[in-house]
Amino acid sequence: MCGVSVFSGAGYRRRMNDTASEARELNIDGLENEFFEQFMSPEGELAQDPDTFEYEWTVTEWTTRDAVRSIFEDRLSETEIDELASDLDLTSTSWMNTEEYRELADEEGRTDDFDPEDDDED
Repeated sequence: MCGVSVFSGAGYRRRMNDTASEARELNIDGLENEFFEQFMSPEGELAQDPDTFEYEWTVTEWTTRDAVRSIFEDRLSETEIDELASDLDLTSTSWMNTEEYRELADEEGRTDDFDPEDDDED
């Protein structure tokens, strides 16, 4: 059984209580920042079918849970992976690996307009 406590203050932290292990505090902001260093939402980056609005995937499509697991599998429990994935699902339920996307853009000779610093200017 898992209990969740949210703490306010510097950064978003959540205490995970898993009966199989002792309680520990997760830095959700830090984990999400690490996630966004490796994965990005396809929104505004991939073409969409004008009728269905489905993305036209030219790179591997990752579910949130699979993307989170690929980064944190050796550091987080399944409960913690599920909690982080649920938070990230609010942003997008599909992801692409940033490095794979940039490599494809380079191969196709496209200019990569994606700049993570742009998000800070909004």
